[in-house]
Amino acid sequence: MGQVESSVATEEGRMRGRIRAVAGSYFDLEKHVDQANEWARQCSIPSTCRLRFRILLDDFTPDCLPFVWRLEDVVRIEAWKMRRSDESTIGEAKSLTVDQFYCIYCFLSDINDCAVHVLSPRLDVNPSRSPCDPDDAECQICMDTSKEVVLPCTHSFCLHCFQSWTQQNQTCPICRRPIPSCAQDQEVWQLTCYDRHDLAAHVQDLVSRVYELLDNKRH
Repeated sequence: MGQVESSVATEEGRMRGRIRAVAGSYFDLEKHVDQANEWARQCSIPSTCRLRFRILLDDFTPDCLPFVWRLEDVVRIEAWKMRRSDESTIGEAKSLTVDQFYCIYCFLSDINDCAVHVLSPRLDVNPSRSPCDPDDAECQICMDTSKEVVLPCTHSFCLHCFQSWTQQNQTCPICRRPIPSCAQDQEVWQLTCYDRHDLAAHVQDLVSRVYELLDNKRH
């Protein structure tokens, strides 16, 4: 029992440290909310819904906001569950504190990092396709080698094509969106099948923790 409590306390301590490292000014918060919305949109799990965040402000003038935004209840983050099919809302919005939002932000950041490194069968970026469709396994550049790397924009390639492309380009070869710095050659992993299943399970766990945090939050 003591070991479990110690492990939980250690994890909570790490999360508080991450939040302190990430959180900055109010203007950083605005950027982080936009980034969280983009990560939530890109995450294909669950396939039927996603999250959307919005900043809620108290009645402070814009001039005062940069100095008082960390005070309790001055700034809240509204979190909605949205249906992917028609962008309609599911249930009622949850009102998060800044720290609660940053906890979810850190989880979404971890999920995004996993997606940058490897495409797993459990993380199919196009759920409308059949799992047996051979096109799902082919690199989108050479159309031959199996996919090994997926970018946040969800386009995926074999490791050789990706490394060859990024030697001279810093954008996705399909949609031209910028490639995050963490996706450079030295940090792209060529994972074994076991690693991929293990990573997919880790992502599933992260997603579950995000939704569990929201479900346990009172309105």
